[in-house]
Order: sequence, then C-alpha cells, then structure tokens
Amino acid sequence: MKISKILLISLSVIMFFLSVTFGQSQLDFDRISKSGLEVSDYKSLGLLIESLPEYAKKMGLMKENIQTRCELQLRQAGIRPTPEKDEYLYVNIALTDESYNISLSLERPVYFKANGVVHITTGSTWVYGAMGSYGNKAEYILKSIEKVIAVFIDEYLKNNQK
Repeated sequence: MKISKILLISLSVIMFFLSVTFGQSQLDFDRISKSGLEVSDYKSLGLLIESLPEYAKKMGLMKENIQTRCELQLRQAGIRPTPEKDEYLYVNIALTDESYNISLSLERPVYFKANGVVHITTGSTWVYGAMGSYGNKAEYILKSIEKVIAVFIDEYLKNNQK
C-alpha cells in the first residue's frame, strides 16, 4: 500500500514537471507521436536535396532532376513543397563507382533537456532508405528515389490525415 502511494505521488510530480516544461496543464498520452511524421500543416512541407558529387553529372544524374521528380510526387499527393519550413524532407544520395545509397528523412526542430537547460536542434524523426547498384545509369537511381518517396508519402499521409 505504501509503495502504491509513493508511486502515485512520484507520477504526479513527473506529470506536473512535464506540464510545466511543455506548457500544458495536462498531457494526453494518447496523442504522443509514435511515427515522428506528424506535422501541424501536412499539406505543405520543405524539401532539401543534398548536392551530388561532380561525377554524377557525367552519367546524367543532377540535383535538379531529383528535385523536380520529388516535387512532382509530393504535389501529386497533395503536398506542396514549400521553402523555409521547419519540417522538411531531406534527400541524400551517396554514390560509389557501382552502387548508390538513398537516405530520406523528415527533419524538424527537436527539443531536449540536459543539465537543466532546454536545447533546440534539428533532428531526424523518421528515416528510410534504399541501396543498390546502378550500372552507370542514372535512371536506376531515379526510379529508386521515386519508390522511396512513395513510401514516405504513404506513411506521411497515413499519419497526418486523421
């Protein structure tokens, strides 16, 4: 009985601390994000395509092509690519002579507390990727990017259209 009372008091103190820390009078644990994809305005999203190495241009893979394809897919899904958003889709393609690695992530402001100080930084709250060989053909990589973006769009809409 005494342990239950101590546990109840501890939980109450933790709830009070969290409500003061996050500016809420009450936390709704059913509304805590489980996917990291939830945003306040899901119909607009920033997009950042990382620069590619120079040799990518020789095979016809250019940042502009990737940007255009990503924007088109987002628009077709009803998501408007918008500059200067706190939340943005980050696309990074790493290349070797024979293989590629596509990394896709949703980046956003992340808050954490350490040593009594609240810190703000940008962090990935959702990550997905693909890799393969491309036979020196940019189209293999572009098709793979389309597939990865399609997975993102499906998950993003599923978590925001409620």
